[in-house]
Amino acid sequence: FATQVGVLWRYVLLFVLPIEQRLEYDIPLASDPFSPAVLLAAGAHLAMLAGALVLWRRAPLVAFAILFFYLAHLVESSVFPITDLAFEHRTYLPNAGLAILAALGLLWLTAFANRDLLIAAGAAVALVALGWLTFERNQLWQDPIAFLQEDARLSPEKERAWTSLGKELMRRQRFKEALEALGKALNLGRTEDGLEVSLPTLLNAVYALHYTGQHRKGFQLATLIPLNELSPLDLSRLREVRGMALAQLRRPELARRELDRALEAYPNPSTLAWIAYVDLLENKPDAAAERAAKVLESLPNHTLARDILAKAKALRNEQAETSPTQRAGK
Repeated sequence: FATQVGVLWRYVLLFVLPIEQRLEYDIPLASDPFSPAVLLAAGAHLAMLAGALVLWRRAPLVAFAILFFYLAHLVESSVFPITDLAFEHRTYLPNAGLAILAALGLLWLTAFANRDLLIAAGAAVALVALGWLTFERNQLWQDPIAFLQEDARLSPEKERAWTSLGKELMRRQRFKEALEALGKALNLGRTEDGLEVSLPTLLNAVYALHYTGQHRKGFQLATLIPLNELSPLDLSRLREVRGMALAQLRRPELARRELDRALEAYPNPSTLAWIAYVDLLENKPDAAAERAAKVLESLPNHTLARDILAKAKALRNEQAETSPTQRAGK
């Protein structure tokens, strides 16, 4: 609650001056609920609520707008614990109250100043400026990489901002840049007692190490994740990345064990493709081809499965040409 009394004023400021917007806000939890900043922010909210009650009969629309703003924020920005301390989308509905106040303010200025043209010109300038900011924001949203880079710039101490950027860079196959972003996320979680980061950060970092050829480091990082705290899906993903790393390190028996356990935890075509890869390592083209074909039945564009199927067929043809029966026939 002590944190939210400040966050609410940040939302009000964003309504008036929508700059430095971001997805990930790096807001620390208030450590002292009786600090001057918290008391000042809370006092200002109490003054607004008291004003709404005073104006209930004299200016009911003003009172309604103020009370609506606080009522709409009650669930996510009050005393109820919530993971993310600030999110812009939480203020979309409450902003209806601020919009009513803004409209009433313009009407009051028009009646009070009796300068309709001047006020209209000022409102037009404000609309053009806000419209331009909206256009610029939408342009940024169209480019996921640029959007997430800006997010990380504005909240450089937020682990999830760097993780999201790294994940998107991997989708674009920019693995070296992805590893740099995920490395920053990992560094934010380094403490004297070890590494305290979220599971998505760890898993994506392991994938990035895999795609940059650092399989040993990837496997070592994957072993830091406690298995007993994972859901079946996350356990499957972790077992899979371990198996991927071991397969690349040419440890087929250990890789197969991890991948089999990944399938047991949660069936995944990608895991089956990596088992087919292990089949190739063990010189079993028939098994590799069968598994790869099964993956392609559900995911026709699976790159690894297609590559394995082609290599399995080539290996099978090569074995057929060098078999004793084939040589005797020649």
